[in-house]
Amino acid sequence: MYEETGIAKPPRNLKIWVFKRWTTSSTPMLRRIVHPIGYNGNSSWKNFFINIGYGTLATVLNQMLKKVLPDITIGTGGHSYRKVYDVVNHELSHASHFSQVGSAHWAKYISYIMTYGSYGNGTGKNAELCGVGEMWGYSMGHIRAYEKYNPSGLLDDYPDVHTWLKPHVFWDLQKDKVLTKKQIYDCLVVGVDTYDRLVAKMYEKYPEKADEIEKAFTDNGITPNVPKPDTGDLTHDAFYTDKTVSSSFVFSGNNILTRNVTVTNSAKLTFRANKSVTINSPFAINQGAQLEMTCGN
Repeated sequence: MYEETGIAKPPRNLKIWVFKRWTTSSTPMLRRIVHPIGYNGNSSWKNFFINIGYGTLATVLNQMLKKVLPDITIGTGGHSYRKVYDVVNHELSHASHFSQVGSAHWAKYISYIMTYGSYGNGTGKNAELCGVGEMWGYSMGHIRAYEKYNPSGLLDDYPDVHTWLKPHVFWDLQKDKVLTKKQIYDCLVVGVDTYDRLVAKMYEKYPEKADEIEKAFTDNGITPNVPKPDTGDLTHDAFYTDKTVSSSFVFSGNNILTRNVTVTNSAKLTFRANKSVTINSPFAINQGAQLEMTCGN
């Protein structure tokens, strides 16, 4: 998946525990967290494992933790191969998310789980941080499973039901070809710990898709409180964004908007606009590469 999409790989040397009798899985990344994890009162490492579904095994796990800590745990009990494939992709997607946000973010994630249970009820400190993370994990698990076993199902509505979690948002952004997996992943950075901050990051990176992004959230019960980007008086109707150009290419349109483009390998990128070309940063022309623009008939 990583070579295909450009999404960052999980950290090296993952320690993964697989349990045939467990039905639940998790990505606590315990070996990687160096920041304090907040718990008090009745919470403890034992409670943490109870909260993520491991029940009476928590005592044994608590003893094992003195010697070794897992990054990922996979429970295969009673699961079909397809379900295991879904779960593994879900958890590895979390591990890739960790690669991008690091220990401090993940410590808050784990603190939420320890305090409120596996996913809680959508309230409490860092609830939306958890919500954003599970949007990514659940949607990627299901998308990868459907890509392998039932590609036509990717055109249907999100196939699962959750309490307050909304992976439906990322599913719809993919289904409707608004954003790619990589474009979504690129928004899951340090500081994106609420829905509004996620929307703001998406607006920042993909301003031309603001209406479609907003719709994916509102259609699934999340109303963003984020101003849409100002595109000025000019109405753009042709968008060339998030590209690396390694061979010569011509892009045409009336009012072209381009952003986040790099031209490499002595390639020549040509914009042919009937009216205008707007270039927003970042935009790079590497040594030996060329950019040509023509406007008007």
